Amino acid sequence: MRRIASPSRLWKRIFLSPLFLALLLTALAALAGPPLTFRSDLWEAMGIHAIPSHEAKTFSFSVDSTDKGPDRIFNPEAMKKLGGVVFVEEARPAHGVDACPKLKYQLEQPNGSRLQFVFPSKGEGHGVIYEWEIIPTINMVNSGENGLFTDMEGYAQYHAAFSNNLAGVNLFFLDNAVPLELKFPFAHLSLGKDGIPGYPQTPPTEESLEAARAVLIDLVGLDQPNHEELTQWMFTDEGIPFRFQLDSDGTVRISGSPYWVALGKNSNGHGKKLWGLGDTARTLKANQVIYSSAYRIARYAAFFRYMKNHCGPEWSEFLSDFNSKKSSLDEAIVTKMPHQLR
Repeated sequence: MRRIASPSRLWKRIFLSPLFLALLLTALAALAGPPLTFRSDLWEAMGIHAIPSHEAKTFSFSVDSTDKGPDRIFNPEAMKKLGGVVFVEEARPAHGVDACPKLKYQLEQPNGSRLQFVFPSKGEGHGVIYEWEIIPTINMVNSGENGLFTDMEGYAQYHAAFSNNLAGVNLFFLDNAVPLELKFPFAHLSLGKDGIPGYPQTPPTEESLEAARAVLIDLVGLDQPNHEELTQWMFTDEGIPFRFQLDSDGTVRISGSPYWVALGKNSNGHGKKLWGLGDTARTLKANQVIYSSAYRIARYAAFFRYMKNHCGPEWSEFLSDFNSKKSSLDEAIVTKMPHQLR
């Protein structure tokens, strides 16, 4: 996310327009049955300009695998390219957990619980990630790249794996949490269809609206002494120690969460952290649908990256199984992708 002009003026404009609310109520009343698409009238009300998904702009960004420090995403070249979502970390097994579990994708299980883990010394369990999330996440990890979304050119650029699907639309919403202002808690409701597992069309509560206001204030950073140095934000997992383990209820839990960081630039072009948002619980409340998906994608990107780099035979066996079933899965392809905010 690039810094937008004059955060003080932005803060004065935080409101929900009557037009937007009227369109939102209409959408909530008509949530049955249409194919997966987004409400163009709601996108217009939010200021979103969309283009056909085959015209969506893509980009590539990979970190130096030998560099394990923050400079891998804060170096001058990365700072020119990244104003968005970038995941770089690898998960690790928690203490006492088998290093290389076997993975299976079981279509007979409910969507969201189909990724099965077999730990030789611990037993079996299942992860929590939906079809429309796991497909682009695996594709991104297999590409060896780390950038998921950026808008440093003034328009949306997606990793190719996210350029035509619901997960990519969600990344656009996430990255535009500031310019969308208090429309952000409602952004997921612009989907014209209910019943997508993991993407419930649930309106925000008063608590979530309050959380969204608080997160917006923290992101804009008007109370920060160095807020005039702000050039961009990143939503990243840099430095997060992800750990996976099998819980007693049979759920595989991956601990660790990505976070927002506000950045400025040193005179040599290197990024410097100005402030960050580490309150995961409050951030999640700002839009539970959008952030829950972002957290799942970050955690499983870290886990799959670990499996790819350290458990080659198990990863290859899983990919063979997964790819044989891929045609039966719903990636939630969309016909139009957000391009920019007007």
